This record gives sequence, structure tokens and C-alpha cells, in this order.
Amino acid sequence: MPSNKTDGGSTHLAKVGELLVEASRISAHKEFVVIGSLSVLASTLAPPARMVMSIDVDFYPRLDPGRASEIARELGPESAFAERFGLYADAVSPQLAALPDGWEGTRASRSMRSCRIATTHAGAPLRGRQKT
Repeated sequence: MPSNKTDGGSTHLAKVGELLVEASRISAHKEFVVIGSLSVLASTLAPPARMVMSIDVDFYPRLDPGRASEIARELGPESAFAERFGLYADAVSPQLAALPDGWEGTRASRSMRSCRIATTHAGAPLRGRQKT
């Protein structure tokens, strides 16, 4: 399992990009919804350092949320990817964030490497940790 320390800044963001590329390779999906502190990446690639310290990328494929668990099995905390890059995929359900009806029409979205990262509102309160 990776340590809770990050190397900060652009290197950490590049690692998130690598994770999304690997998730795309596994699932053939190109757009992922990220929730939690790393969701700020859909709005800016220069967020405050404190917002990108997380080593777990809470995500699901936008068009097929059920595939998140499959991806997380290969890119999760005990994976070779986590060992190499120091962060890991954490599968979540679309129901995890407490969002208003119609949020997808106003979500932020940005290209990151060959993938697209979509996000819930970074400040959305979370329900319980509901793994997919």
C-alpha cells in the first residue's frame, strides 16, 4: 500500500493522469467522474497543493459506474500500480456524493492526458462510503 505522503504539485497530478490512462486501458472508457478533493482537477490544473495530496482517486467511469470495482481491483491500494506511482484507484458509487438533481448538466470537465475527467462539485457533502 502506498504511503500517505505525496511528492506534491505537478508530479502528483501527472500520476493521476497515469491512473486515468490505465483505467481507460482496462475499461475502454475515456471519461471518469472523480469526487472528493481531487475533483478540483476538472476545474484547474493548478489547484492549491493541499487539495491534491490525496493518494486515493475516488472515481467511476461516467458511462458505466459498475466497472469502477473492476478497475480498482487492478489499480487499488495493493496493486503494482500503487506501489510504482504511490496512489491508487478507489471505486465509488455515483450515490456517494450528495448532489442535486441535474448536476451532470453543470459538471466541470477537462481533458487530462488521453482521458477526460468530469467532476461533481468539489464541495459536495459525501454520504457514507458506498463501494461499487
